[in-house]
Amino acid sequence: MNTTNKQKHVILLLLFTIIQGYPGLAVYTGTKFYVEGFSQTLRQEVCKFGIRVTCIQPGDVAVEDREKTHPDPQSKDLDTAYQAGKLLDPTDIANAVLYALSQPENVAINEVLVQNREFPL
Repeated sequence: MNTTNKQKHVILLLLFTIIQGYPGLAVYTGTKFYVEGFSQTLRQEVCKFGIRVTCIQPGDVAVEDREKTHPDPQSKDLDTAYQAGKLLDPTDIANAVLYALSQPENVAINEVLVQNREFPL
């Protein structure tokens, strides 16, 4: 089978804590910083094989059972945004992935930060 025409692309989804750490989430945030560094190094190592590596960093996305993912009662800003409909829709993130995948072979979209313009990080 000839695989030369197949696209080779690694997509990594990183949460917004890569940009800013929060008290109580030190280990979690540290792992996100690790993945960012890993992706930068991986990108350099695999580009010679025609493989692209893209990090998609979504802001807060509207999901079912949101209170299970954000149980902190101090997250009033997030609650306000959730109630006002200012969280991202999962299709917004899917569109960012499709954008990265749809680029010509000579173009690499290395990082994409996706956030609601009315609720920036």
